[in-house]
Amino acid sequence: MITWIASTPDRRLMERDIAANGAASENGLALTGESLQQIQGFGGCFNELGYLAMERYLDEQSKETIFRELFSPDELNFTFNRAPVGARVWATGGPAGKTSNGRMNLAGTGSYPTESECGDGTNSWAYAEYVFHLINHYFKNGATAYVYWNMVLSEIVSTWGWQQNSLYAVDSRKGTFTRTPEWYVMRHFATYVRPGATLLKTTGHFNAMGLVFRNPDGTLAAVVQNALEKPMDFSFTDPAGEDRCFTVTLEPRSFNTFVVE
Repeated sequence: MITWIASTPDRRLMERDIAANGAASENGLALTGESLQQIQGFGGCFNELGYLAMERYLDEQSKETIFRELFSPDELNFTFNRAPVGARVWATGGPAGKTSNGRMNLAGTGSYPTESECGDGTNSWAYAEYVFHLINHYFKNGATAYVYWNMVLSEIVSTWGWQQNSLYAVDSRKGTFTRTPEWYVMRHFATYVRPGATLLKTTGHFNAMGLVFRNPDGTLAAVVQNALEKPMDFSFTDPAGEDRCFTVTLEPRSFNTFVVE
């Protein structure tokens, strides 16, 4: 079975089952048979501004919803998180140090980006597309986890002096929250790429806009972006079996996850 989950600027997390119909387009991703690094998971940074936004402006039900969505295995499934303590960075397993390539090295556990670039507070779809690019870039260059920066923020300008992007945007006047476009980017990855998954090497015209992982249960998770303003045909090829090959048309400016059993 192949499940396709798609999000566009107008519609989010549209899910459908599709049939294996063969790889009929030259645009796509093809597995090479080579396995790369093991993925530890996805997460975010615990910081005081996110905590204050929730405690000051949200009711208990809203806070419970955010915590459940962040950490539930059926939602974002954040399992690899970090917290700043003074001048040090702490993550799952202990203290970390920054390497020359901009990633953090945690002894014995691999390397990962410490945070997404913080953005400008607009929480736009265009910036979410950039975050997709960042995730793709880091994993393609050996990262074993991806850690987002601000999980929750209100619209109030902080002591940093400028507004930043976040997964959840809290409205301090209304006491409500919204899921931003970057929340959907993280969900397209973190919900379907399980801790312990293996990144698989690929070739094809979508190689710069997609990643494929093999989960510990044997399912494949292909996460692909169409960053263009027009629909694009996309084919997935697995030399191990025709029952895993398919062709679909991706909507403009869409994020897509394919779970192949």
